[in-house]
Amino acid sequence: MSMRPQARYARTIERRPSWRSVALNALLRLTMRRRLAHDADVVALRSQYEKFDARQFKVDPAAVRSAVDCGAVPCEWLTVPETRAERVILYLHGGSFAFRFPNAYAAFAA
Repeated sequence: MSMRPQARYARTIERRPSWRSVALNALLRLTMRRRLAHDADVVALRSQYEKFDARQFKVDPAAVRSAVDCGAVPCEWLTVPETRAERVILYLHGGSFAFRFPNAYAAFAA
């Protein structure tokens, strides 16, 4: 008999992408990808993408966002109501980094 406590909740994670994520991927492929030419102005693209991020991705207004320093790396700490302080998700962006989407990642994490 295991002495391990049982979780008091269950959460099912859907394995298939939602129609919204499929539509967003199609939109990004059609609109954003064309701008990524080898001679593109990266500063201008970053500005456009930050505006897109602010318009399209909304973070729960109840979420509290705080800037923190994590070993000399600027990070963001999100606190969402009705969560337990002892439970933390550390989200590390995988892959390459070219453009910053703070609202998209905050909405995802919250």
